[in-house]
Amino acid sequence: MAFSLPKLFPVSSGGLLANGPGFESADVCKSTESDRGWLTSLLAQASERSTRHVAHWQRLDRIANASGLGSVDHLAPGVIPQAYRLRVTRQFAASQQFASRLIESTPPFYVGWLALPCHANLSDHYWQAVEVALAAYRQERAS
Repeated sequence: MAFSLPKLFPVSSGGLLANGPGFESADVCKSTESDRGWLTSLLAQASERSTRHVAHWQRLDRIANASGLGSVDHLAPGVIPQAYRLRVTRQFAASQQFASRLIESTPPFYVGWLALPCHANLSDHYWQAVEVALAAYRQERAS
C-alpha cells in the first residue's frame, strides 16, 4: 500500500510504502522501537481511514445508481479512492446543484463527469445534501 501522508495527517510532506497483506511495520521501518511504534500506529490510522474512503465511494455509488446515474469508474480491489467521479451529461447543471447545497466538486469542465469527495470524514449533512442534489439534477435533466 502507498500512503500520502499530507492527505491523511496534518504534515507538509512524506509518504509510506508497505508491501503485501499482513505487512509488519518492521518491514517498512528498520529503526528504533519508538519509531516502529509510531509507524504501526500511523499505518493503523491510515488503514482505518482507507477503509472509510472505500465505504464512502461505495455509498456514493449506491446513491448515484438509485438516482439513475453512476460512476465513470469501476473500483478495483485494493484501490483507495480519493474522489467519486459521477457520470453526468450536464456538468454545469450538476455542479450548480451540488454547490447550492455546499458540496464541493471538481470544476465542471471535465466532459461527462464531476468528482465528489469520498474522503474519510463526511457528515450526515453531506449525505443528505448529496441525495437532494442528485434528485434535483435528475429532475432538471428530465425536463
